[in-house]
Amino acid sequence: LFVRKPTMEDVVLPHYTAYIECDETYATIAGTDRPSPEATGYPFVVTAFGHYQLGTPGAQVYCNIAATFTDKARVDVCSESFYFIREWTVTDWCNPGRTIIYNQLIKVGDFTAPEVGALPQDPWDCAPTFSTGPFQCKSNFVVPTPDGISDNCSADGIKITVDIIAFLPEYDDHGFLTGEYYESTFAAGLKPGQVVNNVPKGLHLFKYQVEDGCKNRVVKYYWFQVVDRSEPVAQCDDFLNVSLSGQTVNGSTRIYAADIDEGSYDDCGPIKL
Repeated sequence: LFVRKPTMEDVVLPHYTAYIECDETYATIAGTDRPSPEATGYPFVVTAFGHYQLGTPGAQVYCNIAATFTDKARVDVCSESFYFIREWTVTDWCNPGRTIIYNQLIKVGDFTAPEVGALPQDPWDCAPTFSTGPFQCKSNFVVPTPDGISDNCSADGIKITVDIIAFLPEYDDHGFLTGEYYESTFAAGLKPGQVVNNVPKGLHLFKYQVEDGCKNRVVKYYWFQVVDRSEPVAQCDDFLNVSLSGQTVNGSTRIYAADIDEGSYDDCGPIKL
């Protein structure tokens, strides 16, 4: 059995980058808000007898290997996030020329995008549904707000933008439907609660981009439909004069729907009288 002193080849350095979410509970260096190496990692020595941390309070040295650290100036990224460099110095007192200076980047803050729930809809609809209007086969509606928008750290700074991606029917050179649809950005940069006008009938997509105060972003897509739920407009002759037939005893005549129609219509298609 041969036992030797540890060397620099036996030293394992902490991860180059350490992330700590702002909603995590972590140990700090006394009198500061800087994470302790207990949270971000110490260098350690691997030996036949186990692993031994370096640089811990009261035990910075293992045999001939020692470690200390110095924290550089803090850099604020946003109201909930900051980062700094922790400079580790690892020295072999038996071979000072092999000293290691190692920079560890430590980031504390909000690194998680907001959570976004579903869009409100009626339980009998398979997707959020908006009706066309009485005067055109298009819909005007208020852009809905998704349920359950939350963020782990910066909920007050959430920004939401909404695009509408429409799927419109294609027509051939003779004006007939081909059965295919093409994708088009109907509107961009909308906000929840804003009124959008003239959305065509059909099945389309909402694209929600939700960003917190630290620029973490999530993109959500929701199908929605514009359907015709407006009744046809009936226009009828209020003063219809007809002659009774002389072929019957009681006198009668026939009146057809077309006889009293004065231009009844529906904005989304033909009507049946």
